[in-house]
Amino acid sequence: MTPVSFLRLGWHFAVRLVARAFLPARGLLRFKESYGREGLFELAREEQEVVASLSRCIACGICDAHFGDFTNVARNTMRAPSDVVLAHTRSLPDWDALVRPLAQLERGDLARIERLCPAQIPLARVVEVARRRAEALRAERVSAPPALPASNEKHDPG
Repeated sequence: MTPVSFLRLGWHFAVRLVARAFLPARGLLRFKESYGREGLFELAREEQEVVASLSRCIACGICDAHFGDFTNVARNTMRAPSDVVLAHTRSLPDWDALVRPLAQLERGDLARIERLCPAQIPLARVVEVARRRAEALRAERVSAPPALPASNEKHDPG
């Protein structure tokens, strides 16, 4: 590298430090602007704990065996309670699709399933957090600005 390159690099580094010191941080705002329509959102501390607890599931099937309300569950919506823990909640942008499975899951005795779970998955809290986030995600998608046109679409200036 030439001395001029080092000077330019040093100058841009200094400008960046000064900008960080005196200008407001826009990282989270820019993230929301860029990815809000895709359904990526921040989680509160309590929600982070609930989502982290899902990884403890060992897929033993005890919750499925003791669900107790399979006669009233639409099988095209939810096969078993373990589906919500193992599959439906894994993708944050898809949580708005959880509304129907959660309605089916709430028909069962969640407290009983929690007591029987060897991994101690807080299923009632999972349902509560997932429902709250699904509703927030639906509202956010409705209020989000329209997406940019696809690059393969032709633009007609008028």
